[in-house]
Amino acid sequence: MSCPICSHKLEKTEHFNKIFKAYNYYCSNCNSYHITEEINTSDYYANEYHKKFSYNNFLSTLLNRLSLVSNRTSGRFNFLYQYGNINTNENFLEIGGTFGEFYNIAEKKIKPNSYTIVEPDKEFNREWKNLRFENNLFENIDIKSLGDIDIVQMFHVFEHIFDLDAFLERLKLIKPITFYFEVPNCENDVVKIDSLINNPHYHHFSKKSLEMLFKRLKYELKIIETIEPHSYHPYKKIGFFKRYLRRFTNNHEKFDNSGIYLRAIYNI
Repeated sequence: MSCPICSHKLEKTEHFNKIFKAYNYYCSNCNSYHITEEINTSDYYANEYHKKFSYNNFLSTLLNRLSLVSNRTSGRFNFLYQYGNINTNENFLEIGGTFGEFYNIAEKKIKPNSYTIVEPDKEFNREWKNLRFENNLFENIDIKSLGDIDIVQMFHVFEHIFDLDAFLERLKLIKPITFYFEVPNCENDVVKIDSLINNPHYHHFSKKSLEMLFKRLKYELKIIETIEPHSYHPYKKIGFFKRYLRRFTNNHEKFDNSGIYLRAIYNI
């Protein structure tokens, strides 16, 4: 079996994914891990995924109703604003955007011309100006129906996609200017083990593997960084109330090669 990123030979590991019920394979050339067969996860996402990861929890409901944003989302917006050359009246497409927390801050800061969220779960739908929902998988959407798109973004979605090449080639058909995403960093040992075993992730990326993948498909790198959030950290136990209060504090994140997340901006 070959690595889907660099075609190097894969090595079977001892890491067994509980959701896919399959072993992960490792590529020593680009330092990445992969599930090698696609599995039907429609029932899992419909019945378990959002419940397990608490996207319908109290805080999410409050943010939705009040159109507020957490500090985690503010950090994401500031990164895009600094390095993505965004302006007012941009057309956004967010894949896997749930109820649209990023839209809340974009609407306040730059007034998007349009904002489309691709989110299969209809429970997240809401009505707001310039905001619309596509309740489908990105792979099944008619590209022409999306209209003009300047920025495509997705946070912790890319690792769930089995066919990376097909997805990125399909993204080119939209002809956006900017692609912005965030994924777990498998060079962090805690993240790696949790991602390999406890999450429905087909792929587990290092900085090197992302750079090799996007270079091969002729995406132009703007910036790629590794971050360690302060206000939200899933692997540090700090107490329920303190954890949620920190999401609204300053000093959101630091840049660290051993950080838990990788985020990048590419031009297409």
